[in-house]
Amino acid sequence: MKALIAFLLAAAAAAADPSFAERLASDDPAVRAGAQRELDALPAESADDIEEMAGGVADPEAKAALLAAAQRLRNRSLVERADALARRIADGKADQLAEIAALDAEALPVLVRWLESDLEIGNPFFSGSCWVDFTMIPLRRAARVWLQLLTGESTGEDPADWAAFSAARKGRALADVVREGLLRRGYAVAAEDPNVAAAEHVRAFVTESAKGWPSPTNDWEVRSMSLSARWLMETALGESARSGDLFAPHPAEAAPFAQWVAANRGCVTWDGRRFGSKAGKDHYLLVLKRNDDAALQGALRALRPWAAEVIEDVRPFAAAFPWEVAALFGAAGTPATAAEARAFLAGLADSWNRPEFRPVFTGDALVELLAGERDQEILTRALHALSIVGEPRHADAALRFADREHHPSGSTGSWRAARAAQAVATLGDDAQIARILHFLDYENRFIRLEVGLALARRGRAEGLRGIGDACEVGYVNGPAAAEALRAVFEYVPESTDAAAWKEWGKGLSRYRWDAAAGKWRR
Repeated sequence: MKALIAFLLAAAAAAADPSFAERLASDDPAVRAGAQRELDALPAESADDIEEMAGGVADPEAKAALLAAAQRLRNRSLVERADALARRIADGKADQLAEIAALDAEALPVLVRWLESDLEIGNPFFSGSCWVDFTMIPLRRAARVWLQLLTGESTGEDPADWAAFSAARKGRALADVVREGLLRRGYAVAAEDPNVAAAEHVRAFVTESAKGWPSPTNDWEVRSMSLSARWLMETALGESARSGDLFAPHPAEAAPFAQWVAANRGCVTWDGRRFGSKAGKDHYLLVLKRNDDAALQGALRALRPWAAEVIEDVRPFAAAFPWEVAALFGAAGTPATAAEARAFLAGLADSWNRPEFRPVFTGDALVELLAGERDQEILTRALHALSIVGEPRHADAALRFADREHHPSGSTGSWRAARAAQAVATLGDDAQIARILHFLDYENRFIRLEVGLALARRGRAEGLRGIGDACEVGYVNGPAAAEALRAVFEYVPESTDAAAWKEWGKGLSRYRWDAAAGKWRR
């Protein structure tokens, strides 16, 4: 390490050595050649220092030689980075499009270099068909497809043609090159009015993504700019970029961006890189009065900073837009009514249990919901939620659903009863718990695990049997179950090996409950 630091310091000093200019201006060819060799031996990162030195050199030949040396170093740097990234892609260690886009102005020359590569890589253009997606393709073919998807150019296989195209755009940001291609296709993505330009970014993606996707089944024909239109839309419109998605772009991905544009119509701004909005709370509240679902969804998301102030305004939209309204309730820490809780459980499906939504649900509202609900899926989710947010006084409401009637393993009925048992195991007293212990013998061992874990969290040894049974068949070595067990047991296996967990499960009888620590110890 010390030797490396010494070398870098020496290289930096050499790059700033004014004698380079003197030797390059020498009448002695050997002196000039020696200076050139020393310049070319410098690290590629020295290019900027060499160019800065050239700015203060009066001799035209020396100045030209320094500038040429700086360019050679830059070219070497580009080649080194291009080859390193190519190897990482071939090894499956690169987030391909994200790293190509990060090259920005150097993305085109890197792709052009790859046009002559002999490397083979995994197919980066997933279509969703397992028959053609999991194949190896030449990097040179992928580079040509990337170039066409990014630029909209139909330039063919000849690297010289692409090199000329790249050279004509030297130093230009990748986003500008993409916009140029979209402009040629008739999208007003550079319109003077940012409201129009933002909408055109969305229209470009929706239209282009409907034109097909290159794959072996169509001989890698590129008809669209869908990949670059998606990347540009995501980066310019302020949503989190998702261009690393495996599969072909789909028009439906534009929905959140179209909603943002609709909600901010008339207020969109442009800073040269990204679209923003000058809209505030009052603007978005006015949007809620429109008969425009896209604008409504966008406005509900945009109201997040004022969540506590607008709860009464957004309550009427709980059933129509459960995701957006539940997020506002969660941000404000506002509990839902029974009707709103039902709307959220129905609309959020299994995502109701995400941390940002949990403050929305209360035991009282869930018990009120359980009293009149008939839909089995809603009942199951409500009982599961009750096991998390309920209080001991709510155990009776869950107990009536933990019946002894038989349900086929994995059926809606079995999980409804199991979630009820889980709630009782979490909230109930000794008498109530005694009535759900038969779930530890249920044919579905996932259910045994859930009920057993709920009991174990309370220090009840009855639950250990259910956990041990799940270990025996390899149901606990996944990350979620393992994390839950580590929270209440010490010396839990660190591996995902099913055999290790099976062996651990056999030794559960050696554990004893430490009430003060809230943990099982041995």
